[in-house]
Amino acid sequence: MKLNFLRKWVEENQKKELKFKNFLKWRDQYLITFIQTDYSLHINLDSQDCFPFFTKSSKMEFLPTKFKFLSLLKNSTLQNIKVISNDRIVQFTFSKMDIYSQKIDYFLVAELIPRFMNIILLKEENEKFQILESIKKYTFAQNPQREILPKAEYVPPKTNFISSSESINFPILIFYSLFLRVLPKFLIFDNLLRLPIHSLIFLVFLLFLL
Repeated sequence: MKLNFLRKWVEENQKKELKFKNFLKWRDQYLITFIQTDYSLHINLDSQDCFPFFTKSSKMEFLPTKFKFLSLLKNSTLQNIKVISNDRIVQFTFSKMDIYSQKIDYFLVAELIPRFMNIILLKEENEKFQILESIKKYTFAQNPQREILPKAEYVPPKTNFISSSESINFPILIFYSLFLRVLPKFLIFDNLLRLPIHSLIFLVFLLFLL
């Protein structure tokens, strides 16, 4: 997803007071469900195109994961969504009260960057962000740029990405919104065939506007 589209999505999807329920997985697709609502947060980590979207239903057979997101985010509430860098990185802020009635903030970071795609849970300690859990883990030996391991300090990935100043036209927004609505119906075929069907769908929408 282009950074401009991602920023617009964040702006239009400030869904607060969503109480965390579960963290599920199906292949490279991840689903965060919430209590007492049909809305779920779907994060697509496909290597060709990564993006998040809210959905009311899914045709995929999501299953529980071995990751610690569920235990750490249990009883928390989604408070805020924002882009945290000049690249395609989104931060979902969850909050809950500890046994001493003190507020604790957790930051679920979705790195929606091809090759770097990852979901990382952070907690602020001494003005630094400490990694609690992540989908992918690696050491400096595996990646000299940074280490993604529990208790390590979080450092955003360094990429050659250049943010575009291109404006988003209103008709494009309408069709992109429609594209995200129909996407779940096609994702299952995309994963089976490993073809960028979602990109082709969006291209058809764009051509329709010309």
